[in-house]
This record gives sequence, C-alpha cells and structure tokens, in this order.
Amino acid sequence: MSNSVRSEQDRKPFSPPEGDLAQLLAGLERQREDLGPIADELIDLLRRYQAILPKPRDHHA
Repeated sequence: MSNSVRSEQDRKPFSPPEGDLAQLLAGLERQREDLGPIADELIDLLRRYQAILPKPRDHHA
C-alpha cells in the first residue's frame, strides 16, 4: 500500500458500528457507580458522538 493511501486512512475518524456503540454505552451505564466520574464523562462524550453520526438509511423502501 502506498504512503499516500495509508495517510488518507490514518486521517479518517474511527466510526464504530452503531450496535457496538450502543453496547459500550449500556456497559458504561451498568458500571457507572463502580467507575465513578470517568463513566459520566465517557457516557456524555459517546452520546454526543452518537448524536452526530449519520443515521443508517432504511433499506426496506
């Protein structure tokens, strides 16, 4: 793979599948008390990230 292609891939933001993000949020919410304030921060950040992700199109149309 050329350096120009690799550097393009490195610049693309990571986009986890919607299901993975939902599972991560659910896990953080379940362990919120054990993890303390960092869980609140992570949950807030992930919810904001989830809100700006493009919504998947309905393929049934």
